[in-house]
Amino acid sequence: MIHKISHKILFLNHQISINVNQYKEFIFLKKARIYILQIDS
Repeated sequence: MIHKISHKILFLNHQISINVNQYKEFIFLKKARIYILQIDS
């Protein structure tokens, strides 16, 4: 039982870190796009 719970927590942590990385990537791409648009104009 305890083992299952710790496994779930590990899985959740893994999911959260993936989401954080995707979010950082998304923010980075947004900033890059704005930066490129400013250079173009």
